[in-house]
Formats: sequence, C-alpha cells, structure tokens
Amino acid sequence: MKEIIAEALKIKAPKMILIHNHPTGDPTPSIMDIKFTDKLYNAAKMFDIELLDHIVIGNGNFKSVFVETQKLVEKEKKSMQKTDV
Repeated sequence: MKEIIAEALKIKAPKMILIHNHPTGDPTPSIMDIKFTDKLYNAAKMFDIELLDHIVIGNGNFKSVFVETQKLVEKEKKSMQKTDV
C-alpha cells in the first residue's frame, strides 16, 4: 500500500485506478481485495487522492471491486430485511 500511495504522490496524481490480475482466471474480487481496496481508498483520501476504482482482471474478463462490493452490500441489506419481517 505504501508503494502505491508513494507512486501517486511522486507524480502528483489527483486520482488513480488500481488494476491487478487473478492468475486463476476468475476476476471476482476476494475478501482480501475488498478489504485492501477499502484501506487504500481511505489512505489515498488522506492525501487528497481519489481512488476511482480497483479492477480485477482474469481470463479475458474483469470486475470492479467497487461494483462487486456494492452488490454484496445490497444483498446483505435484502437479507437483513427478510429477517426483520
């Protein structure tokens, strides 16, 4: 994480997009990817750098950590609504 922030600071980047690959071919973000993205998002914000997205690529496909996290949040909300009824 330090290296990523340091590179962005070195070139005075106001925004950044992180991209990495999953050698397995499945571009679905892992829980580690989601947690890392959250930490990086908050760290970058302290330096006024906006993390626009974190893209995971694999087997000719890609997925956005931001979009996949939002899907998980919505799924959890729906699940909680069902248990409240």
